[in-house]
Formats: sequence, C-alpha cells, structure tokens
Amino acid sequence: MSYNAAKYQKPMGSRHGQACPNFPRKKRFRDLKEAKTKLVNYRYQGKLELEERGETTFKQKRTYYCNACKGYHITSQDKM
Repeated sequence: MSYNAAKYQKPMGSRHGQACPNFPRKKRFRDLKEAKTKLVNYRYQGKLELEERGETTFKQKRTYYCNACKGYHITSQDKM
C-alpha cells in the first residue's frame, strides 16, 4: 500500500474479528461510529418488532468502550 493510501486508512485498535477476552460472546465493533450505527439499527428493528408483535427482544441502550479488546460493545444496561 502506498503512503497516500495508508494515510487515509481508519486507525484500528486491534483486529476486527478478534474476540474480547472479558466478554467472548459479545460482538466487538472497531470504532464508535460503527457501534452507534448498529445501535440505531437495533433500535429500529425493535420499533418494527414492537409495532408488529406488541413486544420486542431488542433492548440495547448504549455503547461503551472496552479496555480489554480496545473496541466497543453494545449493552442493554443503563449507565451507573
């Protein structure tokens, strides 16, 4: 990759497909933008499911940074 191409790459904390050592079953997102985009998608799916069935399983509320995997996760718990 040339210098100019490398200059415009997103910085990555670690590998994208890498599992989190603390929460191996949680999905890891590379950056905050990617996590927030997925959170918006989950909220929209939850809204559609609520209108269609009257209940929803999508309860994701916020994103947070994980020091263990240097990535972001989505949680359904409120901030303490």
